[in-house]
Amino acid sequence: MIPQEVERIRQALAAAKVTVEVDPLLPPQAPLLVRCEAANDKLLLQLAQFPQIGGIHIAEGRLCTAKGYAALKNLPQLQKLAIEHAVLSPASLAAITQCSQLRSLSLIDAGLTDSSIVPLKALTRLEHLNLSQNPKITDAGLKTIAAMERLRSLHLAHCKITDKGLAQLQNLEGLRTLNVVQTAVTQEALERLADAHPNLRNIRR
Repeated sequence: MIPQEVERIRQALAAAKVTVEVDPLLPPQAPLLVRCEAANDKLLLQLAQFPQIGGIHIAEGRLCTAKGYAALKNLPQLQKLAIEHAVLSPASLAAITQCSQLRSLSLIDAGLTDSSIVPLKALTRLEHLNLSQNPKITDAGLKTIAAMERLRSLHLAHCKITDKGLAQLQNLEGLRTLNVVQTAVTQEALERLADAHPNLRNIRR
C-alpha cells in the first residue's frame, strides 16, 4: 500500500480519534491496523468501509453492539480483532464469528461464559486466542477451545480453570504459548501438557 493511501485513510478517520499503522504481519492487501481508545457502532460502521483494514484493536468496547460488529464482516481481510472491557452479547459474538478470516482474536474482560464462547468454534482459522479476565469461563469452556485445532497461542489468565480443564487441551498439537496466570492450574498439570507437546515452550503461570 502506498503511503499516500495510508494517509488518506488516516485523515478520513481523524475525527474518530484512532491511530492507523501499517502492520507487516497483516496481508499486503489489508496491512492497516486501527487502534481505538474507545469505540461505538458508528465507528465500527465507518471502519467497515475500508477494505485495507486487516486489524482492529478496541481498548474500550462497552458501547459497541451486535449492529457494529456485524459490519466488520465487510472487511474481507480482517485477520486481527481485539476487544477489551466490553459486554459481548450472544448476538455480538455471532456477528464476530462472521469474520471468517480471523487468525487472532482477543476478548479480554468481555463478560464471556462457557456457553457464550461456543460459537467461536466457527472461526476455523484462529491461531491466537486471548480470553483472559473472563472469570466465568471454567473447565467446561475448555471443551470449546479444544476444538480449535489450529491454535498456537492461548491466554486464559484470571479464568476459573483447573487441571481437569487443562487436560482437555491435549489435542492442540500446535500450541506454543499458554498463559494461565492467576488460575487454579498446577505446575504438575502444566508439565504433563508440556511433555505431550514439544513445541509448547512459552508457559506462564
